[in-house]
Amino acid sequence: SPYYEALSYVWGTPNCTRSMQCSKRAVPLTPNFEEALLHLRLPDRPRNVWADAVCINQKDLKERGRQVRLMGEVYRKALQVLVWLGP
Repeated sequence: SPYYEALSYVWGTPNCTRSMQCSKRAVPLTPNFEEALLHLRLPDRPRNVWADAVCINQKDLKERGRQVRLMGEVYRKALQVLVWLGP
């Protein structure tokens, strides 16, 4: 299975003020999620991070419900789980 680290984080304020490009689509970022990504970024190599805000379609409630039920497995299969509570 592919190598990845799972990110568990506090969503914080739901106001998405920025976005990032992921697979040619814009993904909205909450301030706390953006802070987590910036803080956890490795300066010298890529890092494969699974984060629900990116990996689960948040606008499709049916899909989101199915994917949320699988999150335990996602965390169990991760190389490690990163936890971000804020700065």
